[in-house]
Amino acid sequence: MSQPRATMRLQLHRAFGFADAERLVPYFASLGISHLYVSPILTARAGSMHGYDVVDPTRVNPELGAHFLPGEDAARRLVNARLGPVRPDPRALLRPRDDAVAAAADDAAQRPALLRTARDGLARCPPSPLARAVRLARRPDLAARAMIPRINAYILAADPAWLAESVRSYYELAHRIVVSYDGSGRSWTGKPLPVDDCLAWLKSLDPQGKLDFRPGDYARAGHHPMENDTHQRQQALRQASDGADWVIQLDTDEVVPNLRVFRESLLEADAGGHDALVYPARWFYQRIGAGLFLEGSSRLWRRLASYPGPVAVRAGVELRLARQGGRNLYVVGFSAGNLPLYSLPPVRVRKVVSVNDAILHFGWIRSDNEMTAKLTSWSHAHDRDWSQPLRRWRRAARHPLLTAALTPLQPDRLERVRISRIPGYRQQGSQCATMQSLFRRATGPGPSFWRRRWTACLARHCLPPR
Repeated sequence: MSQPRATMRLQLHRAFGFADAERLVPYFASLGISHLYVSPILTARAGSMHGYDVVDPTRVNPELGAHFLPGEDAARRLVNARLGPVRPDPRALLRPRDDAVAAAADDAAQRPALLRTARDGLARCPPSPLARAVRLARRPDLAARAMIPRINAYILAADPAWLAESVRSYYELAHRIVVSYDGSGRSWTGKPLPVDDCLAWLKSLDPQGKLDFRPGDYARAGHHPMENDTHQRQQALRQASDGADWVIQLDTDEVVPNLRVFRESLLEADAGGHDALVYPARWFYQRIGAGLFLEGSSRLWRRLASYPGPVAVRAGVELRLARQGGRNLYVVGFSAGNLPLYSLPPVRVRKVVSVNDAILHFGWIRSDNEMTAKLTSWSHAHDRDWSQPLRRWRRAARHPLLTAALTPLQPDRLERVRISRIPGYRQQGSQCATMQSLFRRATGPGPSFWRRRWTACLARHCLPPR
């Protein structure tokens, strides 16, 4: 192939096809251009102006040919046109962009046929110059995908408590992160927010310049806080959808502990034609020591996946309530029966992951002042009187083991908890001394026999394994 001296990209569509480009070749040559590269030339949807929405990857788009010349013949004529004394290599002239075939998978209904065609084509002719236009996964569990989708994200800058940990946990996965915040520094209920603190933190966490700051008016008077919540998320989602295939929508108190598993789940959702990824989260109620937390559970202290809503959606999805959106959900869970309660009609778990791979939701892990401010400013502020749950939350900090022991008797699911340890956290000091202190506070004075029985029962059902 000849060495390019100067290149130019042509955007082909039904109003500017191969014949039109061929007529301009002498002009391009006079400018010193030696090679041309073009937008996708495969058959796209009728009337497509960009060509990336491919529906038939086996044929050249007939709309790009002249009325007297089929698309394939028109393409050959453009390839054979001379740009100068050096005859350009046809592979260089009509080399599709790297994402040409990748973007062809936009239509979920046609995706399986497209992937089969791409795999079969590469299997028959590995040396093909077009082989690198399709990037196939080498792992068997991801062999169904033929492209890496472009992933953006958005965050709502309002709560600095876990902001740094949250953004760092998925920063490398997102190409661009939209930072949405109220320009007046107010919450959905009109309360003041530490927006300036959040923005200062975020600017210090952005070594690659991925953050895109977008202020707006989201403290709309006369609207329910949940309506303002949904409105801000929808605006942020639309801003983040520009140039993206998927958009991550994690709250700033949610941390991704295993980005590899999260990424694989997102790619599998994309390859299967789904429009939303529902991923499990572990909801934490109180911190009771270094690495030890009260975690939401069932009545019998079994771990339950919390599903606040899809954590990633396809670009352009319309949200219904908060971050709930999409119809074809790809659900990940701890087990086949651990399903989100809000999904109607019911869906099935398509992938089971380890509890240690779930998102860590630290919404209630904060100081007393931060918790009080949160309950008056979040979207659920008007749903109930939060004074009593706040008192119970404070009591749980003083009596964690007793709170966990009473879980089977709790009518409010917020207080059904177990004691859990997060992998990666290390106890600062004596683990044994900490647990003995918890036992004493929970059991109090009493006969040694009953005290031993009570301690053994609590250890069996409430405490994490060593």
